[in-house]
Amino acid sequence: MRTRDSNLDLLRAAAILMVVVYHVAQRWPVPLPRLTAVTQYGEYGVDLFFVLSGWLIGGLLWREQERFGNVQVARFISRRALRTVPPYLVALAIFYLGVFVTRHERFDWGYFLFLQNYYQNISYFHISWSLCVEEHFYLVMPMIALAISTRIGRAHMLLLIPALFPIFFRTFAGNAFLTEDFGYYHTATHLRYEGLLLGVWASFLYQKHSDAWRILQRFAPFALVLSVAALVGAAALGGRGRYIFFYFATALTFLFLLIWIAGRKPLPLAGSRVVFWIASASYSVYLTHTLALGLALRTAGRSPFLAAIHLLTVSALITAAGALFYLLVERPSLALRHRLMPGRTHAPSPLRTPLLRKRD
Repeated sequence: MRTRDSNLDLLRAAAILMVVVYHVAQRWPVPLPRLTAVTQYGEYGVDLFFVLSGWLIGGLLWREQERFGNVQVARFISRRALRTVPPYLVALAIFYLGVFVTRHERFDWGYFLFLQNYYQNISYFHISWSLCVEEHFYLVMPMIALAISTRIGRAHMLLLIPALFPIFFRTFAGNAFLTEDFGYYHTATHLRYEGLLLGVWASFLYQKHSDAWRILQRFAPFALVLSVAALVGAAALGGRGRYIFFYFATALTFLFLLIWIAGRKPLPLAGSRVVFWIASASYSVYLTHTLALGLALRTAGRSPFLAAIHLLTVSALITAAGALFYLLVERPSLALRHRLMPGRTHAPSPLRTPLLRKRD
């Protein structure tokens, strides 16, 4: 039986709270420059999600390969699509309904193909850019990872090399850091996927190189300190230098944080029911929180009293929207996937117990 790593639940809960706090502070009814100066870093909760998703996707691949001797790639990709796409489509329909009612904007069929993160400026459903990156990754990563791991020794080094490519892609993006548009230069898959691949690399070490994993975990606290220093240095570069290196330094920081705490004794609060439910519903909260935030802002504009209790209102609406979406959309979607394409359960259990179970 798989065990759930509560420390990784804590990271997942922290990631969604970072993103939510960032968006709430960014769109507060009145300017709060001191608050937004701190909360602006919450946007990098998405990069923490990328590392966690890479760990998940890699773990699923390596466990299936270890247990069955192979991976049914088409089935694997189909199960990931059934896991992520139905809730995305429901959220997209809700968002577009709002866009149509308020702006009478035509529907962009590129959203069905997860192309919007390559637009120069994403016109609506902005948060969907990260889902595009993950969907593109799910399509390509299983074939690349398996080709490497089954045919070439020391595959983990070959997994690390492509993780460096986004740095070079951003290097040749010219003055992209100057654009104020929210789109391509900050959201394109080839510019932002390093966290996903680093997470895959970490899960590969855990599953296939246990000795290397133990050594890496022992030195993870020191690597984390060095990563934070690199992150501060990248931020200090400013401008083009920050654009090129900051995302990678952020991914490294979250990677070594994950490696340090994965599989260890639960941290404070990690085993709480609140953290468990926030982590479980994090995808639903991510999909719906900006919609709930927009409703809260409209409510705050109706009277001074409602503006005064905006924090209470927005918290309640985001919580309610995430919980309802999880219960009415995400969980039924998971049940549908189980009926249409259940996991491969006909072989003996693996000898090792994976660190993470996340509704795979």
